[in-house]
Amino acid sequence: MSDAFLERYKTGNTYGQRQVRKTIADTLANGTQPNELWAALERLGAASKPVTAGTLQFAFSEIRRVAQTANVIALPSGQHLTGTDAKVAGWMAIAEQLRQNGGPA
Repeated sequence: MSDAFLERYKTGNTYGQRQVRKTIADTLANGTQPNELWAALERLGAASKPVTAGTLQFAFSEIRRVAQTANVIALPSGQHLTGTDAKVAGWMAIAEQLRQNGGPA
């Protein structure tokens, strides 16, 4: 993964192979899914940000925020659900997220 990242984004940046490899290895060792890590790395590379635990955390935060807004159900008119429908959809999304993370649901 580090080789693919460096091949794609090293030109014009100061990425160090050792730092990138260590950060990726540590992140995977913490149980992060490889596809989520790659998405975060692509964000950092596209923005020419350094690959550190801190910058990865911000990239994960952005990815997860976008994923949460994707749970909003749009009506055929393009408007979002409101009132009780929105609350039920929100609680269903929370229950599913807890179920995926191994929490009570």
